[in-house]
Amino acid sequence: MAANKSLDKETAQSVAALRHHPGFVYLREKLAQQSADLDAKLHERQTDLREVDFLQSGIFWCGWLNRQLESITLAQVPKRAPLTFDDIQADFQRVDANLERLA
Repeated sequence: MAANKSLDKETAQSVAALRHHPGFVYLREKLAQQSADLDAKLHERQTDLREVDFLQSGIFWCGWLNRQLESITLAQVPKRAPLTFDDIQADFQRVDANLERLA
């Protein structure tokens, strides 16, 4: 397996943009649907333990792949600092100052 190389700025931006690309979104939804289908099949009555093993493996690998895709696309998004009470209060005061009051 190749060594994990770090992304340059251009590649990181391209990877981050994948999150919103319709084709990528479709593939992620398809992966989620496949996992759900495997899970539904697993909950049916199985007569062969080998089939159960295949279904469980499929669910595991769908989850693993989804986590990998999520971590690489979300890792490129800058994290926002959590809002503080002062931030919320300042936003509220800005909105309140712009309201037109009727008598």
